[in-house]
Amino acid sequence: MIVINAGRLVMGDPLTIEADAVDHMIDIDVRAPYPASVEAARHMRNDDRIIIIGSVNADRTPFAGGAAYR
Repeated sequence: MIVINAGRLVMGDPLTIEADAVDHMIDIDVRAPYPASVEAARHMRNDDRIIIIGSVNADRTPFAGGAAYR
């Protein structure tokens, strides 16, 4: 079994947030779970599971400064 629960939040004015910070967030939140899951699957038995935990704030950000977290 593997549980993927890593996450990163970049906060701030979307007009001034550095693109590298947003790229880093996307790398952790979106891109990293795929290769981690593939590598885990190579070592799993039939009854093992892959669990990826996401955030409810990814589709609706209930606070100011979270525009990059989409």
